[in-house]
Amino acid sequence: MRLYFRKSLTAAVLALAIALGTGAGVQAQESMKAGQKTVTVETADLQAQSSLTANTYSQGIPAYKSGNTVMVSAQDIAGYPGLGVAAKYKKKKKRLEIDRNNIHGTITAGKKKMIVNSEIKYKLPAAIRVTKQADGKQLVLFPAKKVGNVLGLNYRYDAAAGKVIYTPKKAKVTSLKNLQTKPFMLMSTEEFVKFLGPIAREDCRKTGMLASVTIAQAIHESYSGCSLLAQKGNNLFGMKAYLSGNNWSGSTWKGKVYVKRTKEQYGRRVVTITARFRKYDNVMQNIADHSAYFLHAKNGARKRYAGLTKTKSYKKQLKILKKGGYCTFSSYTKNLEKLIKKYNLTQYDH
Repeated sequence: MRLYFRKSLTAAVLALAIALGTGAGVQAQESMKAGQKTVTVETADLQAQSSLTANTYSQGIPAYKSGNTVMVSAQDIAGYPGLGVAAKYKKKKKRLEIDRNNIHGTITAGKKKMIVNSEIKYKLPAAIRVTKQADGKQLVLFPAKKVGNVLGLNYRYDAAAGKVIYTPKKAKVTSLKNLQTKPFMLMSTEEFVKFLGPIAREDCRKTGMLASVTIAQAIHESYSGCSLLAQKGNNLFGMKAYLSGNNWSGSTWKGKVYVKRTKEQYGRRVVTITARFRKYDNVMQNIADHSAYFLHAKNGARKRYAGLTKTKSYKKQLKILKKGGYCTFSSYTKNLEKLIKKYNLTQYDH
């Protein structure tokens, strides 16, 4: 995957973009072009992909026709080198589960739709087909172009060869100031962390909200930027429209809302409700509002998250979040702590 930054950048933003190139398997290059700075950051979708050549992708996989729709099998795409696609058909539920990076898609037999991450719906030109070959092996076929696009793959159909050729799409970020969540659909969680890390670190230096906590919340609340709320509302943290009376200072939210179904835990009971969430013009606005809330939100006359910026310990900040009642789920802070350890998020706290 390649992330392209083509914009006149200030020294600070340029440093941020180059910072994305730190770490194994990542390279950053800077060049001058007609008075404009161009930064190209290259990341590998998969470790194995770094050794692949263009010829690997050009081999393609067998194509099948269902009316006018080109289909491919789940078995073939899962075995396609370098794409990182996993696919499994559950016979009892008559459902195909197909995954790539942070995209978990399900397609139920007889239905012309694909549901991603349990809530984003995509229409399909045809339903999946389950057929048997002469050798008795079962093939699970699905619409090649649409599903490929949802998984973040470029599609080409070679009618003469009877094959479909897939290549990974490239995430393009042209502006950090007006950063949108669409490129996150093409990133793995590791790439999402490398991208968001320097941004969260800069916010931490300004506000005291630890970057490790901010990134862990973004991963957990938004499927690393791939949830419905993230994609439709640039909201990475599940921030509701009404928070602590909305009388706290520093908010960057402009009053836009996105309404969706969500789960809440009350005691031992988990219920599904319809809730109003904050919708942002861009991700940077969301991150700024997120920190402003934790710094200034009040519970009566007192700060709801008092002492948050006085500690450099993510464990203590998580305890303060739990005490302030940010999330109704009892396992919330434990899940965040696991993510901080798994992705070494404390590296962005300094």
